[in-house]
Amino acid sequence: RSTLFPYTTLFRSIGNVYADQKNDDQALNYYLKALSINEKLNIRKRIARNLGNLGTVYYDKKDFKKALDSHTRALEIYQEVGEKRGIALTLLNIGDVYLIIGNYDRSFEYFKKTIDISSVAGEDITLMNAYGEMGKLFYQLAMEKIRPVVHPPLNVNGDKTVWLRKSIDYSLMALRLGKQIPALEEIIVWTQSLADAYRELDDFKMSYYYLDSNRIYKDSVFNIDKEKLINDMTNRREIDIREKEIQTQ
Repeated sequence: RSTLFPYTTLFRSIGNVYADQKNDDQALNYYLKALSINEKLNIRKRIARNLGNLGTVYYDKKDFKKALDSHTRALEIYQEVGEKRGIALTLLNIGDVYLIIGNYDRSFEYFKKTIDISSVAGEDITLMNAYGEMGKLFYQLAMEKIRPVVHPPLNVNGDKTVWLRKSIDYSLMALRLGKQIPALEEIIVWTQSLADAYRELDDFKMSYYYLDSNRIYKDSVFNIDKEKLINDMTNRREIDIREKEIQTQ
């Protein structure tokens, strides 16, 4: 195996640290380096993983065309090699891109595919997030001031109340899975989503219930984040050392 091989993992790891720190430009730089090596070595799964990383960074940079291109290329490779976990996660990522640009039909299509594949493959985290994103999709449909152009099955009996109820149904499914996993940060998102949806239905009792739950989970995450900050500082020092090693070689 090529002497370049160890650098693919190193560059991706450094990219992950920069991505966690929201330093998108540096994350992009290292993900591209990892991708370049993996393309030279023709390691298909790693190429797909790098493309997925790039798609996520482009999404954060609001370059949605490049995000969609990167995720679509990743999906083709995952389908080629039969990597169901990668397929499910990439379908979800593509759905997210369509959601943020307001293409609700395509977003629904990709979230539905994610749910179908994740349910069979036992990918609970991806399934949880797909349920949650479906909830977000229906909430956005309900809150559109101008009725969006949607086609079946989205526009069947599609009014604000119906879409809010669907948002609640999917958010509850996400929340149940989140508690089973458990996934505290995601639980915070879903409890807030439920509070918002119930408020729009004028069900203030349930809205308050989920707001209170949201507060409790935020307190739990705050305590965990203090420990994570210490670990991140340690990781940052390790990355600095690795970067200096690369520069001297």
